[in-house]
Amino acid sequence: MVKFRIVPLTYNYLLNRASLLKRGWKTTGGRNSKGVITSFKKGPFKYKRLYRFIDFWRRLSADAFLVKFEKDNFRSVYLTLVFYQTGYLSYLILPEGLKLGDRLNFSYTYENSGSKSFFAGNALPLKFIQDGSMIFNVELWPFKGAQICRAAGTYAILIGKRKQFAYIKLRSGWKMALPLNCYATLGVAPNYKHAFRVLRKAGLRVNLGRRPTVRGVAMNAIDHPHGGGRGKTSGGPRPRSPWGAITKQRKTVLKKVRESKILVRYR
Repeated sequence: MVKFRIVPLTYNYLLNRASLLKRGWKTTGGRNSKGVITSFKKGPFKYKRLYRFIDFWRRLSADAFLVKFEKDNFRSVYLTLVFYQTGYLSYLILPEGLKLGDRLNFSYTYENSGSKSFFAGNALPLKFIQDGSMIFNVELWPFKGAQICRAAGTYAILIGKRKQFAYIKLRSGWKMALPLNCYATLGVAPNYKHAFRVLRKAGLRVNLGRRPTVRGVAMNAIDHPHGGGRGKTSGGPRPRSPWGAITKQRKTVLKKVRESKILVRYR
């Protein structure tokens, strides 16, 4: 006779299962296999580096319970660990205002619930979201996962729909046309105070993995195109990187992005 083991759904049990959604992350400090610095301004991280797998697709239609809030060192937003009634655990990016133990009615879709599905944190296709709504975690192509508006305090505004496309406006001034089947989350990304954070000493920057920056004009001529000379120099050549590439007075957005079909207005 086969005996089945019943495991109670305790808080510690859920946290142990959530460890399967994490992976260790190694850092190189900007050095290659020979120990030579090839990526400047990168340093040792003081904090534990764990990569968390986040559900950017949001295709699971089931109610969930909020288990835990976590801070990911790879992102500026706070992550939310939720437990679905179907037995799945996943990390999500949800708006602020939620508490531990809250029940999230993600099973409310527009087809079966109508206006009840319009609450902050629910993910819906763009064709069902009302015009003028603030959204984040926006997909650029169906089933590709959220790609834009994922940082702290970011959002986009749905300005209208026409034919098979929905038009959104980003905070940068860009206007994009996306397929109506793309998913987006209602609300604003959490931790909007991240932009007002003040690093009060250089040690905090080093703990975050940012080493001190040295000006090019303060280097030797062999180390930087701006280096060398007697005393302090003013003017000089156009601003360049240590490898001679022009760093200012040129477009920084890739041409394939500026001329993309989904981009309606470029700033």
